Amino acid sequence: MNKGNSLKLFSSICTCTYVFWLSILSPSLTLFQDGDGLIHLYQKFIIDFETKINLLKVAHFAILVSRQYPMNEASISYLEGVIQRVRATKKCKKLLEYGKSTLDRMANIDPSVCTQFYWASVLYHKYQKEYFECYMNVMLFLAYASEESMSHSFKLDLAYCVSVFALLGENIDNFGELLAHPIIKGLQGTELDWFYEFLKVFNS
Repeated sequence: MNKGNSLKLFSSICTCTYVFWLSILSPSLTLFQDGDGLIHLYQKFIIDFETKINLLKVAHFAILVSRQYPMNEASISYLEGVIQRVRATKKCKKLLEYGKSTLDRMANIDPSVCTQFYWASVLYHKYQKEYFECYMNVMLFLAYASEESMSHSFKLDLAYCVSVFALLGENIDNFGELLAHPIIKGLQGTELDWFYEFLKVFNS
């Protein structure tokens, strides 16, 4: 599925979810109006993509959920948590965009600066579940990072994570570049050797 279709699908899911939430307000639908059904629905489903929905819809969702908390303190704490997550995500995105534009204007940058920037980008996109961007930023991180400075366990974890990002990311049609990287080759002869072979099968 290409990125355009994925965005349309995600938009449709958000719209359907929003329509469902609006239907909850109907007097004839009491399943989620009583008890803590909306709280569980938000915590186990909506929270995974709350930062990607239109902010007005997020606010509407959050207000409906807050009404189901029996104590005012819990309701306020929940709303503050939603606000903090949305603010943090927006702030992080702006900081990364500023960092990227700054790096693009600089010359003779110390590799350690680049590794820190690309690693921060990996963590942000991982939180956003943007796996293609995760993969690209890990590869950029590896282009500047010194393998000698990484522990064996960190390299194994990184090799596994970047491989998963490659499998989940859109528009990654082959793993030739990934399989050729020393970090990935480090999976051979370890407990993750099977995963290396798994990638080779997908690349053939």
